[in-house]
Amino acid sequence: MFQLRLRVDTREKAVEEACTSVFQSAIRKKRYRLKKKYFTGIPIDQIRRTSPVSYMTDEMWNKLVEKWMNPKNLVCYLSAIL
Repeated sequence: MFQLRLRVDTREKAVEEACTSVFQSAIRKKRYRLKKKYFTGIPIDQIRRTSPVSYMTDEMWNKLVEKWMNPKNLVCYLSAIL
């Protein structure tokens, strides 16, 4: 009985878009928390160059830090604060 109500056709475009949206939102929130904990308010010379979390390699971490340090992203961040 419950199987009929919970059956989802994963080939449908709407289902695929909904799942993608959920995962993108979760990833965005996780990156926000990482930025808040390990980047925001930390002097540049003290920012970690090795990943502080087990699910991210050092290479992935450094790419994320480089993105956060991009002047374009810093300007957006500072304008949101002020």
